[in-house]
Amino acid sequence: MIEISKRHFILSWILFFLTVSSFVFITYAWFTTRLEQSLEYNPNMGIVDVDLDIYFHDGTTRLMSASQVEIVPGVFKPGVYLVNIDNETANDFIENFRVDVLVKSNVPTYFRVKIYKQLTLTYTDYLGDVTELSVYMNDDILRELTLFYGSNWYIDSYETAYYYDINNDIRDSSGTIIYEFVSTGVYTDALTQTEDFYVKSAGNLEDAEVNGNLVIRGFNILDSQDEAMAFENRYFNYIYYQSAVDTLTTIPLVIAFPPNVNFGSYPNGYSLQVGIEVEAVQALGGPENVWNLATPPWGGNW
Repeated sequence: MIEISKRHFILSWILFFLTVSSFVFITYAWFTTRLEQSLEYNPNMGIVDVDLDIYFHDGTTRLMSASQVEIVPGVFKPGVYLVNIDNETANDFIENFRVDVLVKSNVPTYFRVKIYKQLTLTYTDYLGDVTELSVYMNDDILRELTLFYGSNWYIDSYETAYYYDINNDIRDSSGTIIYEFVSTGVYTDALTQTEDFYVKSAGNLEDAEVNGNLVIRGFNILDSQDEAMAFENRYFNYIYYQSAVDTLTTIPLVIAFPPNVNFGSYPNGYSLQVGIEVEAVQALGGPENVWNLATPPWGGNW
């Protein structure tokens, strides 16, 4: 009986060893195959990496890095930066505000940026408590707080603006006539010439004389093409860089104010808070599969 038990014990160990050996071999073979497949089928794998440099510059000298908004001592709003708008001589004044995109990828990369702006009023009450109020951002305020962007950026606006030309026709921001002037307050479709439209209260364009359907808000019909283009550029979700980049480089995003533009200043206590996000994808298949964009917003192909 003892001999038989020994034989069974030895046989069990042999079977166990063979089973483990087979598992190790199969596992090794599987990992080896996966590694070979990775090397064979993904030769372009690389690093997609972009970062932001947010700072203040007077046109000659870098003055300081931007500071995140401090809620209470030692507690900050992540990714939200304070911009001075009430002191023209301050280093962190809005006209000195700059943002660069730092591209560190080693494969062709597309990137886009989202910018959030909020006008705030901060004051201290008689008890010494500090209160911060968010100010409603109407179009006048958005226009006042315009930032200026570098070349090769595409602003993907979600608003459409129009303007009256010298003949009182209504054109879109590209200059195409959309509605032709007929008589005071009356327009017709420039393409079909089949339907009349009427400018009603608040400058709204409607498609019937009484209780008509709104066609264009008066808010969106400006006095010049430049104003229409600027209006569209104030309302966007993303700003896209229109070229794939694959080298270590710095791309200017927010640049200096034009020489003929002066911001002026707001009353004491007002400030601008700016939040910026950057998203980057590999140029090969990234926009289609990550951003769900079959074609670039500016047209053509990726």
